[in-house]
Amino acid sequence: MKKIPTWLCIFLTSTMLNNPWCRPVHAVQNSLAEGYYQQGLEFLRTGLYEEATTQFHLALAHSPVNPDIYFGLGVCLFQMRSYKEAHQAYLNALKYIPSPELRAQTLSGLGDIYFELGDYEQAILEYQKALLYNKNWTGIR
Repeated sequence: MKKIPTWLCIFLTSTMLNNPWCRPVHAVQNSLAEGYYQQGLEFLRTGLYEEATTQFHLALAHSPVNPDIYFGLGVCLFQMRSYKEAHQAYLNALKYIPSPELRAQTLSGLGDIYFELGDYEQAILEYQKALLYNKNWTGIR
């Protein structure tokens, strides 16, 4: 398995957290969930992916249908190269996403997983699906 360059990890995380299309669009209803979610985002920003993953799991225990939490979890798991778990987190996010922007972002994340696993045909399909939801999505490889 090839290693993802550090600069790419920083770029992906930065893109997710700073791009207006990548900002959370669903309010976390529970204050405990919100606290865990925000702490998870902070750990994600600083590259502490295991700690972020723990926080996102805690947030999901209090807000199990929030796609933003699943998406954050998927990003962490992707960075940790836990592609199977990241794939499942993204699929869970897709169950609850009403916004086309976050749906495009999540489908692009699935494409990234397939790309890393060498399944380029499936990666292209996921990227094409992402573009159906947001023609201007720039997060595609």
